[in-house]
Amino acid sequence: NLATILAVSDNGKSKLHEEVMAMVEKGLFKIALRRSSYVKSTAAAYLGINRNTFTDKMAKLGIECEKMK
Repeated sequence: NLATILAVSDNGKSKLHEEVMAMVEKGLFKIALRRSSYVKSTAAAYLGINRNTFTDKMAKLGIECEKMK
């Protein structure tokens, strides 16, 4: 939600960049997983990153590796 993202945090610093990047990354990871039939190594290769990096980012972004609707 962009209205939430644009809000300033408690310490007066914006987290705009961090929040937008997480939204974009989450979308890219979901697209890569769908395109690779949910094979993480293939999805990682599609994005041009290492499979371990891909898996770590998936966990950080809260993405499950199962067929998403």
